[in-house]
Amino acid sequence: MYHVPKNEMPRIDSIWAFVSVDPADGNEGVCAATIGGVTLPLIAADEKRLAILTPIAENIALRTGLMVQLVRFHQREVIKQFDGAEMQTVAEINEQCARQDRDMRKDDSNG
Repeated sequence: MYHVPKNEMPRIDSIWAFVSVDPADGNEGVCAATIGGVTLPLIAADEKRLAILTPIAENIALRTGLMVQLVRFHQREVIKQFDGAEMQTVAEINEQCARQDRDMRKDDSNG
């Protein structure tokens, strides 16, 4: 079951992420936190959500002793697009595969 609320932003041009930095080697990772029983990455596409995530990131830095940076990514490039209106559902794909399998078995028994 999916919850599909109306999108609120006209276009996402920037994404902010809270990134922790390992002191030994400088490696980075996106911070995550459990919110409402679900582990979510601390990534925001608008300043409203960024303001909600900032105290969580500060708490991660305080509790872990790691440096946490706020990084903004702002070069937009669409890599792939999935048009749900034109896609088959999983049930349709499964039925198509089952039909092909039945057809192949018929061919094997007749040939």
